[in-house]
Amino acid sequence: MIAHGLAGPRWVVLDDLAARRCAVAHGVAVIGSLGVVLRSKHRGLLDEAKPWVTKLIEAEMFMDARLLELALEPVGE
Repeated sequence: MIAHGLAGPRWVVLDDLAARRCAVAHGVAVIGSLGVVLRSKHRGLLDEAKPWVTKLIEAEMFMDARLLELALEPVGE
């Protein structure tokens, strides 16, 4: 994924902290899965973000409850 981002001006989706740090160190724009869901909601591509975030959590993605609360607040959930 990082190599893909190095090939041109594009975002890469990374949730692993070490991978994110590596990508940023190489000047690659990074967004996480939560960011993708929130942007989709903000742009009107999703009616609700929370069900998608719940699916990520069910798939064993770690997400701090406070972070989740703070993330969903700006999209009205």
